Amino acid sequence: MDEINLKEFFNYLKKYILVLIVVLILAMGATFIYSKAMKKTVYQAQTSVIIAKTTSSSSDDETAASVNINDINATLKLVPTYSEIVKSESVLEEAIKNSYSHISVSELKNNLSTESSSDAAMLTIKVRNSDANTAATLANKIVDASTKEMTKAYKSIGLSQVNVASAPSSPYNDTLKRDLIIAALLAIFGVVGFAFIKFYFDNTLKHTSDIEKETGLPAVGLIPESTSKNIAGGEVLVDKYPMSPVSESIKTLRTNLQFSASNKRFKTILVTSPNNSDGKSFIASNLAMSFAQTGKKVLLVDCNLRRGSLYKLFDISNEKGLSDYLGSTARDFDKYTFATKLKNLSVAPCGEYPANPSELLASKKCKDLVKALGEIYEIVIFDGASVNGFADSVIMSNYADETLVVVKDSDTTRDELAETKSALSKVGARVAGIVVNMTEKEKA
Repeated sequence: MDEINLKEFFNYLKKYILVLIVVLILAMGATFIYSKAMKKTVYQAQTSVIIAKTTSSSSDDETAASVNINDINATLKLVPTYSEIVKSESVLEEAIKNSYSHISVSELKNNLSTESSSDAAMLTIKVRNSDANTAATLANKIVDASTKEMTKAYKSIGLSQVNVASAPSSPYNDTLKRDLIIAALLAIFGVVGFAFIKFYFDNTLKHTSDIEKETGLPAVGLIPESTSKNIAGGEVLVDKYPMSPVSESIKTLRTNLQFSASNKRFKTILVTSPNNSDGKSFIASNLAMSFAQTGKKVLLVDCNLRRGSLYKLFDISNEKGLSDYLGSTARDFDKYTFATKLKNLSVAPCGEYPANPSELLASKKCKDLVKALGEIYEIVIFDGASVNGFADSVIMSNYADETLVVVKDSDTTRDELAETKSALSKVGARVAGIVVNMTEKEKA
């Protein structure tokens, strides 16, 4: 995929709406539970201290200190030193002792931070603790202890606590709103990103235009996904529900085939597909019933000698079928066909699964049978094996008047279809077109 069609991507993204909602709920729910039930509440108290150089005054107040503005630059250099003194073990031990706290020095150190101003000799001390009052007390006691240590080392330095730390009213780590927003964004971008990657590297066929462009063959039928359940295995719908979207689509396929073959022989049709899961038996059985409904004498032959299952769909015996006929000396194929409940439609099951299906289908007897059936019946539809991996349908395609290739919408890949076309082309198969099975309802 060289270019990204945004409209197609957003249509593709619709598949992930439910996934997005679930992931969004789970992500935000987990975040909420963690924040309320598991996340430890932490409070942060802070205080600030100004460092200034002091000089003795000759005035009556001998303890007064005057700040010389010219010395501010000198005191700025002491801020980092004071920060280290604040974090020293001796200061922290004294602060813990004086605050009657029951924490270790290492724990306090891990929950202590300092912040200095670049243009002022001021240091902000921040202390975090699970108890608001303890956090404030420790901050103030650290100031007291560090002031003593600082003045011991620098007798001409004075420290002034700008504000006394008070117990904070709200937790420092109460980030629920922010975390919920982040969780929501991660969920959205995660799902959308996953969908985009799948879309970008998705090699499946999704549109009629894709098929016609890839193969040069017409898409002769678009069959919507059936919503009917437990109706002959969900396979045979044309007779049970003649007015259903599936039945109408099968009739359209029948009409397209009739018009495309107006000037040539069109009696024997092979229905095959790249993979077993593409729904070729569904198409073959319903197409046969549709032709029978027009009054034509129709035979549906199960030539998937590896895993044929038409006998189950039509509730007929599989004790004898095509494989038994081809592996015997019998000449009368009527004994291997069964009438169905639908007028004009007969079915020949696959019979016992043989050890050499390709050899039986490649025999002259099989080729002669296809030709003979075309003279007896007005329409003969062969439900073949999948092409990729087996030679069976490639062999049968050389006998049939036309071949229909069934692909599954948004499931069959371009490579699989290309391999099928190549295999059929090598034997000169006449491919009438592509049938897109199980399309989305809006496409059908």
